[in-house]
Amino acid sequence: FVGAKRDAAEAALAETERARREAEVAHYSTVAAHDQMAAQSRRRLEDDSAYRDRAAAIENLNAMAARAERKLETARADRAAKGAAYEADPLFVYLEKRRYGAREYRAFPLFAMFDAMIARMIRYRDHRLNYARLLEIPQRFEEHVTRLKAEAATATEDIARMEREALVRDGVDAERQAV
Repeated sequence: FVGAKRDAAEAALAETERARREAEVAHYSTVAAHDQMAAQSRRRLEDDSAYRDRAAAIENLNAMAARAERKLETARADRAAKGAAYEADPLFVYLEKRRYGAREYRAFPLFAMFDAMIARMIRYRDHRLNYARLLEIPQRFEEHVTRLKAEAATATEDIARMEREALVRDGVDAERQAV
């Protein structure tokens, strides 16, 4: 009785193992077919001029963003190095904090007169313009980098959409579901 159960279990195990090997072979052949179809779809996409243009645009945008980031770091370093002289001058900092020369500057007339004397003495108006530019350059580079990265992300989404559409059109998506 035990021997018969053992023989039946061995036969069932052998049948299950055979079915597993067949399923494994079928799976690997389906995967190979999927990979081949995906490669053919990729080659067709690479022959498409619109796809190549978008891929080149992404590469160009990423390169521009990398260059802009390097320039941003340089501008930040310049701002720190060159701005230190302005920020070390207590009279300049005093007038800057009071927003002297700006539309929002308000002062009692006597203090306004003293502020004007100090401003003339240290040539505040000239220095203020240079300092403002020094502060503005990194901000502009930062905006430029952000804009380039957003454009690159949009272009990457467009190219990914094109790839998905091509895979669906070429039947690769259905083959992936079969895998």
